[in-house]
Amino acid sequence: MAAARAGVTTRAAGYDDLDVEAVYDGIWANFSMLHTPLDHWAQHFNAIHAALIPDGLFHFGTKLGTGEIRDKIGRMYSYMEEAPLRDLFARTGFVIDAARTGKEAGLSGEVAPYIVILARKADDV
Repeated sequence: MAAARAGVTTRAAGYDDLDVEAVYDGIWANFSMLHTPLDHWAQHFNAIHAALIPDGLFHFGTKLGTGEIRDKIGRMYSYMEEAPLRDLFARTGFVIDAARTGKEAGLSGEVAPYIVILARKADDV
């Protein structure tokens, strides 16, 4: 949808492909990082932080919980509770502007709690 807008350039990439500095106005990570190991999340957040311009926006959605499991259709999920997730945002140089939580069924049909966060790159990091 973004690429269809005049003057908007998009790029689909994995987190390990983020190797640029101060290039992007915004990064949309909507329910994708939850399929990566938890011990990679801080590294991914740091790469996102570096890739954003000053005050760049970071949209992040994930399911809430703890640990790493596979769902009933075999997909790997990493779960984090809200408080440690907010701490991760702060530790990696983001200020949270808005957040909302809810519960919804995913592709497997299982209902799970989630959080969607809009953050921006902090000025002083």
